[in-house]
Amino acid sequence: MKCHYFLEGTLSGTYDLDKKIPSLKKLFPTSKLEKKGIGFSDREFIIIKDIADVKLVSYDGTPCDIDLILDYYLTTVLGYSFIDMQFEITEKMTKEITISKMILNSKMIFEGEEQSVSNLISTVLWECFQHEEMEKVLEDEKYRKDLNNIDFESMREDIFDEFGVELFYNADHLPGGFSAGVCDIIIEDYDNKLSMDDEWENISTNENELYMLPHRDIYVLKKEAIFKDAMVFMSENMLKNRIFNS
Repeated sequence: MKCHYFLEGTLSGTYDLDKKIPSLKKLFPTSKLEKKGIGFSDREFIIIKDIADVKLVSYDGTPCDIDLILDYYLTTVLGYSFIDMQFEITEKMTKEITISKMILNSKMIFEGEEQSVSNLISTVLWECFQHEEMEKVLEDEKYRKDLNNIDFESMREDIFDEFGVELFYNADHLPGGFSAGVCDIIIEDYDNKLSMDDEWENISTNENELYMLPHRDIYVLKKEAIFKDAMVFMSENMLKNRIFNS
């Protein structure tokens, strides 16, 4: 069985995806990058496959040796991005896995160092936002006209030219903050190794296709033929939840 574990991030603005591509190619020079429409509304995403060599070396404090595949997605609205972390999962792990155990209590080898899985938020999601470089522009004194006045329009234009993001105005300032966190889990179970008891809710139009465990944000996909549709559902549902719950 394969598990997809998602981490997500947003910022207070909208991206021009074409302007963003060069910086992402520089960040992931050996990975395949494409821009295409996915989702029910054909929403455009930048998709970068297999962005790094990563290995999970402990899960919830228990040593393991599991290869991780990381795919990165970015769309225009709110700079919504997510990492699709994929790995083979055992039946035992499916019964124990939780979002918090993976992000807080598990270790990986990433960029040659053992570190918390949670570090993917700062080393990938925030790095793709170029958060440190953008913070320098937001703090640059050259935009200050006097003690009480800052040229936010010029600042906003320069940020768009350099980073490809058009920040929203918020009253009398430009919010440059970023937010990120954990999201959902979906498990591919095409051999029906997992039994769906009364805790699981069938959320597909047909029986034995897609199930959800509501209180744990875990989904199980039973039919491989609808994998692409399931991923479309996940991307749109995660984006919707991020917008309305943030």
